[in-house]
Amino acid sequence: ALAFVSLALISGVAYIAVLAGATGTAERLLVDRAARVVDAQVALVRSRLDPVGEQLELIASLAAAGRIDIESPVDVREALAVMMAQVPAVSAVGFATLDLKLHRAVREADGRIKRETVSLVEQPQGMERFRQLQTSQGTFWGALFWSEAIKQPVVNVRTPVRRIDNAFIGGLIATVAVGDLSY
Repeated sequence: ALAFVSLALISGVAYIAVLAGATGTAERLLVDRAARVVDAQVALVRSRLDPVGEQLELIASLAAAGRIDIESPVDVREALAVMMAQVPAVSAVGFATLDLKLHRAVREADGRIKRETVSLVEQPQGMERFRQLQTSQGTFWGALFWSEAIKQPVVNVRTPVRRIDNAFIGGLIATVAVGDLSY
């Protein structure tokens, strides 16, 4: 009887030790798998968003060098429309000028690109965002906000346009619909 009880206790202790070790291993495997899934999603989102920032920086450097005539709304809107054709994730892109105008290109629901000029003052938080552009030194991602035009939240990236003497001459803003990223 003593041998049977001893054998049962040893077996029970061994079972608990194996179970505890297996639980830790399973937990580590689940955490590792979850981390890989999150990393893959981050990489996917970055692959959609990084080209947006890169294209804005390209347009900004062309405008700063005088290769795009920022005094011509037509030239600015056409350059922005070309950028939208190159980066399909962008739902809208605009160039904010010192006279508080926003020359922009907006992707319609049917895929066409509409070009227009609107007042920054009439845009929700337009002046606040413009002041952030004026004080920034490089490309940055703004806060998530609701777009009434496309009825969904959008992320936005902004790039100040500065001449070689660091004088602010305008700013570029691009938005990417969260629904398009989710899709």
